[in-house]
Amino acid sequence: MYLDERCEMMGNTDFILDREFFDQVYLRTFRNRYVLKTAIQFSITLPFQVPFPDCAVVSFPEENSILSYIFSETELEKEYTAGALEKKHSIKYSNTRVEMTLLSTKVFYVLSEKELSDIFNRLLKGLNSFLTAYIIKIKDINVYKVSKEMLEICCLWRRINLDYFTTKEFGLFMLNNNVAHKKEVLNGVSQKEIMDYSIVIQDKANPFILSEELMLSAKRSLTQGFYRECVINAQTSIETFLRTLFKECMKIEGLEDSEIQHRQQNTHFSSLVKKEFSRRLGGSWDVTNERKEIGDWYKKCYELRNLIIHSGYDPSFLEVNQSLSAAINFRLFIRNRVEKSPKYKEILKFL
Repeated sequence: MYLDERCEMMGNTDFILDREFFDQVYLRTFRNRYVLKTAIQFSITLPFQVPFPDCAVVSFPEENSILSYIFSETELEKEYTAGALEKKHSIKYSNTRVEMTLLSTKVFYVLSEKELSDIFNRLLKGLNSFLTAYIIKIKDINVYKVSKEMLEICCLWRRINLDYFTTKEFGLFMLNNNVAHKKEVLNGVSQKEIMDYSIVIQDKANPFILSEELMLSAKRSLTQGFYRECVINAQTSIETFLRTLFKECMKIEGLEDSEIQHRQQNTHFSSLVKKEFSRRLGGSWDVTNERKEIGDWYKKCYELRNLIIHSGYDPSFLEVNQSLSAAINFRLFIRNRVEKSPKYKEILKFL
C-alpha cells in the first residue's frame, strides 16, 4: 500500500503512525542504527500550508533518538462578507498538519508535564529547522518559524510502546491561552477619548506616537509567538522614545531646529543614554547596574536585541517576556523622571 493511500484511509484514527507505517518507514531506514523502544507524538496544525505530499516524512537522527515529522494536508473553509451585513461567501484553503514524533531507544514511563513540554520543544525546534530550509530554498514569505502561541490552544499527544505497539498514554497537551472571545462594547467616555485622540494622530500633534505603536507591536508579537520581532520592536520603541525625548528637551532649552538636528545626528545612542539624560532628568543612568531599571533594560532588551541581530539568536519565551517587561519598566522610569523635573515636566502631556 502506498503512503498517500494510507493517509486517505486514516478514517477515525487520530494519528498516521501505526505498526505497518513504522515497519515500512522507520525500521527499513534505521534498524541497523537504533533499537527503538518508545514513540512520543504530538499532532499540530500549522497556520499555513507547506506543499509537501501527504505522508511525506522528514527525520533528524540524533544519538539515541530520532526527531521525525509526517506531513499531511487539511482542507478548511473561511467565510468572507466583503463588508456586507448578511451575505457570506466561503472560500476553501489548505493548511498543513504535522505529526511530530520522538522515536527513542529509551523506555519512558509516566511523563511529567515538564518532560512532555521539553520533548515538545525539541520537536518544535527540529520542525523550525525544516521550515527555515523550506523558506530559504522556496522563498515562500507566507511561511515562518512557529512557536506554541501560533498554534491551536491544545494538541493531541500519545506515548507508544514500540515493542508491542500499544498506546500507554493519550491526551491533550495545552499550548497557549489564545482563545478567541467577544470584546465588551466601549462605553461613551472611551469612545470620545478615541475620537479625540484620532484628531491628535491625524494632526501629528504627539511626537511619541511611533514609540507607543512599536511597544504595542512588541506586546502583540509576544502573544502571537513572534519572539524575535517582540524584542526588536521593544528595543526600537525605546530608541525612538529616547530620541524623541532628547529632541523635546532641546526644544525647551531653546535650540534652533538646525542645531537640534545636528546634535541628533552626531550623538551616538549609547552616549545619549549614558550622558544626555542624567544631567537633565537625574536618577540612575548607569547601564551596568542591573538592579536598576536602566541596567535591567540594557541587559535583557538592548543586549538581547543585539544578539538577535548580529548572531541570529533565537530567544526563548522566558527571555522575550523578561525583555519586554524590562523595556516597559525602563519607559516607566523615564516617565517618572520627566514628571519630577520642573524644567521638562511639560513633556508629560505627550506621555
